[in-house]
Amino acid sequence: SNKPFEWRFAFPEVLDNNGDFLGFDLVIGNPPYGVNLTEFDKKKYREIYNSSSSDTAQLFIFLADKILSKNGFNTFIVPKALTFANNWVQIREFLKTNVSHIVDCGKAWSYVLLEMIIYSKQKNTPTSSYVTGFLNETQGFSQVLEVPKEYIDFFGFYPNALPEKELKIGVRILKDFTNSLNDCGENIWGDVFYKNISNKGEFQVYGGKEIQRYFIRGIKGYISNTLKTSPKSIIKDNSVLMQRLIAHIENPTPHIKMTGTIVKNIDNVRIVNTIHQIICRDEFPNYYVLALLHSRFLNWYCYRFVFAKAIRSFQFSAEIAKKIPIPKIDSTNKALSDEIISLVEQILDSKAKDPTKDTKELESKIDNLVYKLYHLTNDEIKIIEGK
Repeated sequence: SNKPFEWRFAFPEVLDNNGDFLGFDLVIGNPPYGVNLTEFDKKKYREIYNSSSSDTAQLFIFLADKILSKNGFNTFIVPKALTFANNWVQIREFLKTNVSHIVDCGKAWSYVLLEMIIYSKQKNTPTSSYVTGFLNETQGFSQVLEVPKEYIDFFGFYPNALPEKELKIGVRILKDFTNSLNDCGENIWGDVFYKNISNKGEFQVYGGKEIQRYFIRGIKGYISNTLKTSPKSIIKDNSVLMQRLIAHIENPTPHIKMTGTIVKNIDNVRIVNTIHQIICRDEFPNYYVLALLHSRFLNWYCYRFVFAKAIRSFQFSAEIAKKIPIPKIDSTNKALSDEIISLVEQILDSKAKDPTKDTKELESKIDNLVYKLYHLTNDEIKIIEGK
């Protein structure tokens, strides 16, 4: 470069009397993210910072630590994905020992498109917990809570912006119910053959839009029975079909809504990858699994303890399935599970005859049975229902 950068000229305060680099006492800022780097630069920066990612915000977090003094402070505002996304795992591990604050800003300012969080850490200063809260431009700082760091590994993300009473429910549920949706069976997306879909053929095609709550609405099109598709396109016995994308709904309060159904006549149907199929093991009946995924409780739980209350597009995956607790059916809950399955059969039969049929009463009964299945107390149910 014809404009070399010299610490001793630009920031002489960060050097000692011998000219050795001491570092900054504070590095604070809003690092750039989503920058389009060349393949050469991506490789170079991954090598420099030993990073699994070339995301610029992540690289700046490594750089900040590198230029901090021995006990310096670093505070950045970065995408909320840091707290939960799979591609930020390395950064979560990197920050975990010394992070002291994680503040959820949501879409803190009207001109900010992405959800953001502010983190703060002090180098070489381990803490056993971190303080979390919520910050926005109208309400200020709220929901302050000290979270033990053991919960980071426990949940697989940084719990944040949660009232203590909700965090206690999440901790108890995950301790009491160790089986996950992933243990229920194979979790896979459908196949990709969109360009081959037409208005005629021997196989009907379903996509995510056709999957509705307990029924199928129309078809995406047809494909020929001579088309070679992968086994992922085939609906298996004892399976549940879910919309791969999970809806985030703002009103009356922010929540998610998982949507799925069960297809009985599967031979002449193929599915595309906007559908997430759960091929259930015998000990996890598909009617039972579908009921739980539709239940008010599990949607409440997943929004907080799987998707970190993010305001974005959520989607099913095998990794997500590992975080969704599903009670195994045994002698202590078989009567409950049988009753749940019976109600699902009634709903599916009603929707098959008339998709517009109101089944809210039956779904409400399932919600109440699911509360019992997860051993929720009356006080906990009031918290879940926002009462």
